[in-house]
Amino acid sequence: VPVTDPYGHLARAWGEDCARTALAERVTLAIGHDVVVGDHDGEVTGTITLTVTPVPAAGAPPTAPAPAPDVVITGISGTQQLAPVGGTPWTDPALAAPAAAGSAIPLTFTPVRCDQHAIAEDKRGTYLGIETSRDGVAQPVFHVRLPEETRRALMLWFANACAWES
Repeated sequence: VPVTDPYGHLARAWGEDCARTALAERVTLAIGHDVVVGDHDGEVTGTITLTVTPVPAAGAPPTAPAPAPDVVITGISGTQQLAPVGGTPWTDPALAAPAAAGSAIPLTFTPVRCDQHAIAEDKRGTYLGIETSRDGVAQPVFHVRLPEETRRALMLWFANACAWES
């Protein structure tokens, strides 16, 4: 039976999977567990750290430089809960060209909403959208979930940033 995809769901999912796989061949992503509280123009901010580390070429010694990337990270999208300070997406030259030992990129944000029910019921607000390009062509955005420890710290940050009463 031929498979039909009238709304493009399969094509979208395959595109996201291909973008994720292609990037994983070039770099690893690690999201820190801490949410650092800060201030930007009188507004409470939080910062999480994304570390991008190149994957050495297959068979190459660990100290060898990674091959020139044909797939690079071009940005990190905000979420339904986290608005990047200074606009979206988060960008940094180290996303596309991380140091051999890894590059730590701070992602500083403000809350999109502070109503407790919206945050409690949200399903995608703790998934970062990874924007990539391959040979200069934009690829489908795929999402990476924040680690459970980071999500717990984020909820504590929201309680403080949104002045929730206990």
